Amino acid sequence: DFYTYTSTNMEVRTESMEGNCQEARAAILEYSTPSIRELRYLYIQTGGDRWLNNNGWLNDTIHYCDWFGVTCNRFQGITGINLRNNNLTGGSINPDFPLLTTLDLAKNKLSGRINMGFAFSLPKLQNIDISDNEFSGC
Repeated sequence: DFYTYTSTNMEVRTESMEGNCQEARAAILEYSTPSIRELRYLYIQTGGDRWLNNNGWLNDTIHYCDWFGVTCNRFQGITGINLRNNNLTGGSINPDFPLLTTLDLAKNKLSGRINMGFAFSLPKLQNIDISDNEFSGC
């Protein structure tokens, strides 16, 4: 049955079948986000080939949750990106990670204007550090 399946295969453990259904639904929504496409875009837009550490990035044999600087929840939704002091360059950053709670791109060479609208694509963001870059304003 579905309760047993979610408890065993998805590590969803609640007190009731209804609770498992809600947790499983949340997991499916989180997993279906366009995470890998957005990570690849971030890599390309910020000169990923020249990063100091790009271990795992764009390697199809390594799950994106194991890429350097990427943190995921138990459902493989991206919750953190920490690429501090990693030689990121470029001027266009528009991350679209709806589950992201932490974004650290400090101490890089990112430039251009900050699109304040990008915050709307990060509804769960709690911590952000983009200091020590070369941004010119909002």
